[in-house]
Amino acid sequence: MSMGGMIAQTFAINNPSCTLSLISIYSSSGRKEIGPTQELEKLKVPSLIIHGDEDPLVPVAGGKATADAIPNAELMIVKGMGHVLPNLNTYWNEIKAAMINHIGKV
Repeated sequence: MSMGGMIAQTFAINNPSCTLSLISIYSSSGRKEIGPTQELEKLKVPSLIIHGDEDPLVPVAGGKATADAIPNAELMIVKGMGHVLPNLNTYWNEIKAAMINHIGKV
């Protein structure tokens, strides 16, 4: 799992009263020691999972599994996006629009 996704998911799981929504990018649903797939099922907040279809570190299946584990999560697969931030500039407008739309639902 990617570090940012792990932090966001762990915070949302452990602090549901402080979590209005979740946006997770480049992440998967699983850490063996805490079993977040089952924990993610408890989340009751609007969730947007963003993943690139060319991520060499976390396969797109990780993003799909995360979205599948969170009730009513929205999954955004970005064609051609990998895992590194310089690559993000190419897709920023698309990602930004999805994030603004997601935040508007909160």
